[in-house]
Amino acid sequence: MVMIYLRLYQQLYSYATHGNTNGFHDTIEKKLQDPNARVQLLSRRSPQNNTFVHIAVSSGHAELAAEILQQHKPLLLEKNFEGDTALHIAAKSRDIVTTTNTLLREARGTTDVENNGDILTLLRMKNNEENTALHEALIQVTNQYQVFDRGRFLPFHFTLTRNKVPFVSGR
Repeated sequence: MVMIYLRLYQQLYSYATHGNTNGFHDTIEKKLQDPNARVQLLSRRSPQNNTFVHIAVSSGHAELAAEILQQHKPLLLEKNFEGDTALHIAAKSRDIVTTTNTLLREARGTTDVENNGDILTLLRMKNNEENTALHEALIQVTNQYQVFDRGRFLPFHFTLTRNKVPFVSGR
């Protein structure tokens, strides 16, 4: 039985990295009829402590991450070894807007109208560098600009932390 789950995990891992939403969904539906076994497999971690949601997001497959979250919503609040949730990884990605919007749409589905606790918890969660996902998004966006200071270009956020008014140039 352990070998079957290992093969399923490897197959799902491949689907998550390649964005194969149909393959992921079909494998879960056809090979994991027992809801407990499904949750157990979806909750497995990579050697870096990433969930399938982390893997799909870091590979640029936000819609697959949303599909996985529909199967097991608590994965949205899980952290990897760097303390990053899937939202932190989304905030660090090249397609910040689409990825974060997709995850936040799924997060809204984790709570009822009376209680926004899960969304607030997710937005307040800090990684090992003490950054929330919003901090990571701002760092990602500001790293796209350079600041000319004393004859050299510096990352934009570096200058902002020193309260200087810089000359800004796009990369």
